[in-house]
Amino acid sequence: MNINELKINKKNRNLVLYLRKVVESCRAGFVSSKELKSDLHMDFKRVRQLNRWYFKHRIIPYLKPKRRKPMKPEINKTKDLEAKIKWLEKENEMLRMKSIAWETLVDIAEKQFDISIKKKVRTQAVESLSCRYPLLGMSLMCSWFGFSRQAWYAAIKQMEKNLFEFDLVIVEIKRIRKRIPGIGFGKLYELIKPFFFSIS
Repeated sequence: MNINELKINKKNRNLVLYLRKVVESCRAGFVSSKELKSDLHMDFKRVRQLNRWYFKHRIIPYLKPKRRKPMKPEINKTKDLEAKIKWLEKENEMLRMKSIAWETLVDIAEKQFDISIKKKVRTQAVESLSCRYPLLGMSLMCSWFGFSRQAWYAAIKQMEKNLFEFDLVIVEIKRIRKRIPGIGFGKLYELIKPFFFSIS
């Protein structure tokens, strides 16, 4: 880079890139120290400072590469791994006990209230888990609740059918109420009963 190009970029004289170009041009012999002094107002002292800075930041890292930290002995690694394995085994045992506690709680609730909680909400539970953990297989999640993947798909299909039928019934009720505004529940049920049989 000659002196004219350096003069054009004179505004950027405090930027590191510009200073580096000045030093490299001076070292390569494209620009003399007199030209630097007259055109860029850099005296010989400033050029020497830049030269030292350039040598320190551009060349020394290659001459003196950073020393790597000494590796830990294998004994310490094995001790750390053994401690980690013990902690994971303990955590695994705690999670297993927690799972048993929740299963016991559900069993007691099923006996006390005479309802099948596991059977009623397992489809929704699997659907919620599949949204949270999409990489887990559907067969694995279904096996946690004691039914197959095919049964889950059948239950989802049935739920969609029920929702569709529910929407049809709502639309029909709104249509009847629009036609007969003051109709009561008994007469409404009698009018809509044939519609139930037609959609089921």
